[in-house]
Amino acid sequence: MFLWIFSFTVSLLLLIIGAAGFFLSGRVIRAGKKINAFYWLAIAVFLSAVVMFLPIYGDIFLEEPLRGLKTFILSIHNTVRLFVVDSDFDIILDHTGMLPVAFCTAYRVLCAVLFLGCPLLTFSLVLTFFQRVLSHWALRFRKVDRYYIFSELNEEALALAKSLEGKQNERYLSIFCEVGEETDYEIKNRVKELGGVCLEEDITSIKLRRDVKKSYFFIAAEDDKNLDQAIAVCEQEKTHQDVDAYVFAESAKSELVLNAVDKGNVRVRRIAVPRALIYRALYEQGSDLFAGARDEGDKKRISAVVVGLGAYGWEMAKALVWACQMYGYEFELHCFDEDVRQEHRFNVECPELISCSKGENPADPISKYDLHIYAGEKNYSAAWFAHMEKIAPTFIFIDQGKEGDNLQMAIDLRTYFAGKGLSPKIQTIAENSDEIALLGKAKNFKGQEYNISFIGDTKSCYSMEVILNSEVEQAGLIRHLAWGKEEEFWNYSYNYTSSIASAIHKKLRIACGVPGADKAPADRTEEEKDIIRRQEHDRWNAFMRTEGYSYAPVRNDLAKKHTLLVPFDDLPPKEQKKDDD
Repeated sequence: MFLWIFSFTVSLLLLIIGAAGFFLSGRVIRAGKKINAFYWLAIAVFLSAVVMFLPIYGDIFLEEPLRGLKTFILSIHNTVRLFVVDSDFDIILDHTGMLPVAFCTAYRVLCAVLFLGCPLLTFSLVLTFFQRVLSHWALRFRKVDRYYIFSELNEEALALAKSLEGKQNERYLSIFCEVGEETDYEIKNRVKELGGVCLEEDITSIKLRRDVKKSYFFIAAEDDKNLDQAIAVCEQEKTHQDVDAYVFAESAKSELVLNAVDKGNVRVRRIAVPRALIYRALYEQGSDLFAGARDEGDKKRISAVVVGLGAYGWEMAKALVWACQMYGYEFELHCFDEDVRQEHRFNVECPELISCSKGENPADPISKYDLHIYAGEKNYSAAWFAHMEKIAPTFIFIDQGKEGDNLQMAIDLRTYFAGKGLSPKIQTIAENSDEIALLGKAKNFKGQEYNISFIGDTKSCYSMEVILNSEVEQAGLIRHLAWGKEEEFWNYSYNYTSSIASAIHKKLRIACGVPGADKAPADRTEEEKDIIRRQEHDRWNAFMRTEGYSYAPVRNDLAKKHTLLVPFDDLPPKEQKKDDD
């Protein structure tokens, strides 16, 4: 009886462990390698069935020599028969009848589960094999001009693949890596609808035809994983032509690593989603900042508020400083965050940004902006509302981290300022593409619109127009080519970001009617040239300070020191004439 109880307990535990590993963990790590969770389940079920047969064959060979060896071999043999639907349940019925009723019932139920589960696993394994064969057939023999290869199957990758439909002049195939049996059926079915292919291999292991163009997307949630895989693929593809790599990574480390890696012929682009989103929003909607400015005699004032200095709020706060350096406008920025460390963060990462706004920096005694940080102040407190009322903002950006919190604060502030007779532009982050279309038209029970704009949804952020053929990116490249080589634009974040910021500001200058902004440099009057040059230097000064640069008599880019971070009138004549556009 001991062997029966022992076998039942071990068999049941193995079955539970296998199911738990499949449904909960997804993937199990062994010896540093990834093992598909489906195979892990199959192994656990196989062992469970072997253990389940042990007491049965132990009884059969009770009086025979080599009982243990025979029992073990026949248990394995009958388990194999289970997987090929060649086993008979009568052997269970015949040898469990003498057991206590309750235990007999439990043992037979366990056996019935295994008798059903093993053939199902066999069918799934065969189906998986043929699916894999078909997927690899598509890689080898389908006629395509370009592969789009995604390191993972997630909502972001699907949105990007979906945006390719009907917009590519070339034949293409979308490939999604690291897709196992545990991956949700619905999301895999969406790949089929797109005509894509799912592979179990990771992006560094797949074998692709060399005569086909390739675009790799390292789009996992972890920066380090994306970097490691990008480095490996660059090594594999560096001697090949027409290979692009898009690395989704936001950390400072990622920039340094991608600058240093030997890329060969591979065109590598680092995608920092928060900054890309904010820059695109300013390029497409930035003119609203100036349209909503408050008239103050011969000047107009933009009073901007950023509530929450998360990844998006931080990028928006910095971008507003240089974007709002505009002829005929005064600009003030107020940043709120409950974290008391945020003011210190400004001082560390952008050491001259605050001091210049207070007129405390001798290198720039005449500030072109006012910057105020309210760190550690609780949202919705009396002091918080007092600041809001005094500021009377014309623009509010909200990044509270959670989409629901963002929306609630946007509604609360719209209601609060409506009571004060004010209607600032309010913008916030929302990820759900379908909800954004509805929220943008939201009204109260009297039919009054909330006029809240949303950015950051997956559908618009992860699209061909944004990642592959970004209009603002192309505008930045054109600006860069006026003084540098194209590869330097893609390879160095400073060149890339600075040129795009310049392109955004040029578009905003034209929208604001800055004298001469809509003309070619050669067609401007001397007065217009002077305005544009001063305007561009003010923007560049602010941009450089948001990037962490400060003034020094000797330039040192490693230390983020620059000799030209001075007022326009203090520039050498040659430098004054440099910024004609």
